[in-house]
Amino acid sequence: MTVFTVVPDKGFTKQTSPRILTTQFGDGYAHRIADGINNINITWDLTFNFRDLVEASSIIEFFETHGGSIPFEFTPPDEIVVYKVYCPNWSQTYDAPIARSIQATFVRTF
Repeated sequence: MTVFTVVPDKGFTKQTSPRILTTQFGDGYAHRIADGINNINITWDLTFNFRDLVEASSIIEFFETHGGSIPFEFTPPDEIVVYKVYCPNWSQTYDAPIARSIQATFVRTF
């Protein structure tokens, strides 16, 4: 499995949303349980601002090679956990003739 080694800019977002099953009873009582053993969904919204053309091109090439569905390993900054993720979407902003900014979404997979 390939590893994504480019460090994103600070200020990225990590969203965690557990998948749960809920049964609501008539008296207001509700029972909740985890939906499966891998029920913690995690998504990262990452930015790579003002990267030179070589670095920006290599990031985009990495995403295109994985085609939005092939997983790769990612360790977020300031964490020690290695996650298996895929990148379903990304975009580029043309900041200057020699610089690009990239926005990408990583989704945890199992």
